Amino acid sequence: VNGFTQTVSAATLATVAFGTTVLPSAATVNPQNDYVVWQNTVTIGTRAVTLKSFQLRNIGSIKNSDINNLRLYVDGVQTGGSATLGGTDNTVTWDLSANPLRLETGGRVIKVVGDIVGGSNSTFQFSLRRASDAQMVDTDLNQPVLATGNGTSSTGTFAARAATSATIAAGTVSTVKANNS
Repeated sequence: VNGFTQTVSAATLATVAFGTTVLPSAATVNPQNDYVVWQNTVTIGTRAVTLKSFQLRNIGSIKNSDINNLRLYVDGVQTGGSATLGGTDNTVTWDLSANPLRLETGGRVIKVVGDIVGGSNSTFQFSLRRASDAQMVDTDLNQPVLATGNGTSSTGTFAARAATSATIAAGTVSTVKANNS
């Protein structure tokens, strides 16, 4: 027995597509404050989404304490508080669920900056590993949206978006004898 099939509902979800280019691209960096450790342009399509959480993983060799005061910026405005690398999986997470950020359609620049305070001759490389690490929700349908990469369809696959691996330069020490000693 086969009856008539009825569609209960049909909707088009918003789209979230991360760009293929991830900054920074420097191979060696000196310890410094406010260094951009990860940056990407994400294109929001169909309608606005809300960003509820964002997570990056360091796949380099630094200790979790070598880069601190990590801050998330969207279109140049800091979102959420300062965070640190943690756990055995070397991740940093911003939980924005209490105050989600609305991302309108178009290109949005998401970047993470931090203070490099240690890690001489060690590497760091921050990566958005999975589509679900950027938790976005369609503003009209209140449904989660899985990110894709630019140039793929909304049902396409997501590939990790990693910045170039950078080595923290070795520190130097110099002494100067005072004239009156």
